[in-house]
Amino acid sequence: MKVDVKDRDALNSVRPSDIASYLRSRGWAEQGMPNRIRAYFVRDDVEIAIPLTTNLRDFPQRIADALRTLELVEERDQTEILADLSLTSDDVVRIRIADAETRDGTLSLERAAQVVSRTYDMMLAAACATVDPKLYYPSRKPQRAMDYMRNIRMGQTERGSFVITALSRVSPELMRADEARELGIPEPFERQVTGTLAGALGAASEAAVTAIATGELKQFEAAVDQGVSANLCDAISGMGVSDGRWRDVEIGLSWARSRPTRGNALTRFLVTADMAPVLQETARLFKSKSPRDDFELCGPVVRLNRGPEDRDGDVTIAGLIDDATRSVVVSLTGDDYRLAVRAHQDRLPLSVTGILAKQGRRFILMNPTSIHLLNLEE
Repeated sequence: MKVDVKDRDALNSVRPSDIASYLRSRGWAEQGMPNRIRAYFVRDDVEIAIPLTTNLRDFPQRIADALRTLELVEERDQTEILADLSLTSDDVVRIRIADAETRDGTLSLERAAQVVSRTYDMMLAAACATVDPKLYYPSRKPQRAMDYMRNIRMGQTERGSFVITALSRVSPELMRADEARELGIPEPFERQVTGTLAGALGAASEAAVTAIATGELKQFEAAVDQGVSANLCDAISGMGVSDGRWRDVEIGLSWARSRPTRGNALTRFLVTADMAPVLQETARLFKSKSPRDDFELCGPVVRLNRGPEDRDGDVTIAGLIDDATRSVVVSLTGDDYRLAVRAHQDRLPLSVTGILAKQGRRFILMNPTSIHLLNLEE
């Protein structure tokens, strides 16, 4: 049964730029020069007039007329066309969960919350890698990545087992991509993020298959520049966990019609149950190998090492790292070293902030700052 969309709020929600981009992507051509309030598109002797401003009193009626014409040409319901129009300016990331629990198209609230949380983590990992590819992003994330995440929206769930969508809005393309590249103009950051996500998912999938065969981490390490990180591996491996078991998860990306790509319009990646434990172990290893910025090390000084004529010396502090006590070597100089000597003599804990890194089997804290004694209660 065909349904006419008459809801004024729904019709008013359509942006003129979205319907214009939709028509161009479907083979409609602009007819003549647009005037200040309307543009005309033609395909196969059929014409659609679209309003160019939402301030027109008859804007909802003109959108309704366009929907009726598209319904006849595309032989689809107006509600489906309207749904597509709402996504014209969005890169869409789809997470599909397909197992016994989702046969009726539902998912337990607890597991659904987990999938949404992991989807957020995956998008944030891609945004961080777009700014600065790293093995691991601890608590502090790049500000540009956090700003991007504030604009990510969750779309309505879709048919097909259980599907959630993350919508990343991009600005419309006003210059051909090849011309922009020749002029050195980068793509919008939002499109860079979804591009990074696509590259990272492909690289992680290939690396996981290779790691299963070889038992080595090398291909994962080589894929860091493509956006693979501990955060990404944690996110995509955790999407399919339920009752302590891993299940397959499908991740799909489709690109905004307002900014088309040269590649496929739809890209799919399958994270299988076999890949998940490999991804989880990669995340653990990446975290252990990755330097941690602004790490505050607190604990007793258990060892001092400085030559009689040296100004600099190494101190070893026993501090907590990932809920385990580890010995961490810190190079200090002058008054800072003397403060460490006092901490050792008086058996007081010392606090030092720096970049925590692992060299072989030992931890070191580089670029130490904010060095001060703590009382025993602290």
